Amino acid sequence: MLIPMNGRSAAFFLAGGETGCLLIHGFTGTPWVFRELGEWLNNNGLTVSAPLLPGHGTHPRDLIGVSWREWLDCCESEVERLEKRCRRILIIGHSMGGSIALILASRRPYAGVVSLSAPLQFHDIRMRLIPLCRPFFTYWKKKSSRSGNGPEMAYDCYPLPAVSQFMELMGETRRSLGRVVCPVLIMHSVLDRRVKAFNADKIYKGLGTLEKRLVKLPFSSHTILKGEDGNRVREEVLAFIRARSADSDFPVQKAASNREQTLS
Repeated sequence: MLIPMNGRSAAFFLAGGETGCLLIHGFTGTPWVFRELGEWLNNNGLTVSAPLLPGHGTHPRDLIGVSWREWLDCCESEVERLEKRCRRILIIGHSMGGSIALILASRRPYAGVVSLSAPLQFHDIRMRLIPLCRPFFTYWKKKSSRSGNGPEMAYDCYPLPAVSQFMELMGETRRSLGRVVCPVLIMHSVLDRRVKAFNADKIYKGLGTLEKRLVKLPFSSHTILKGEDGNRVREEVLAFIRARSADSDFPVQKAASNREQTLS
């Protein structure tokens, strides 16, 4: 599928205050998934950067040959851009973007990390067998390309070489969890069929930080920013950031307790 590079799918940067947020989209996706959250955070005084990861937003064939390290390099470059104008940085990632966010946080301390629907491993045995399928075909058709809020701005298939890179990235995420010492907010839907909620439990247990919170959502599917829980997700993310901000124009709220919560 050819993704039209318009205002919905392209990278975006919204200038704001001295707290900066890097928003990292998921595998085969685009910054479209973060448009509402990005504008919400910017309207509340934050600087926001949502890059388009290498190989994304054009044609599935452009993902072939891209390594997971290139995705990390792209995000680290955006962090450097944010640091030129912001005093503190938070990393927010959805799906594979959450896995990338945790790797970044294992390498240096940030003000905080938000992991949304992030995977540590595939639960579908067919996805694990993809390396064996590569000699026979190049693309794996998705079951669905819709979120809870209409069609996704994403590829409608998985390029198999890129899936192998995604699997390597998840392995690096698993190895990195114990080195994450900054505050972390984890959010995941119990109804997520693409990335099962057990991934959130494993992330929570594996983190090196003691300042962590796991929120399980009752209504959404995988794309929790676009589903029925979207407003609740935005409120939780903003509260998490406020608790770790010292800007005079961005009031500090009491930090959330270290606990697991299922919203209703």
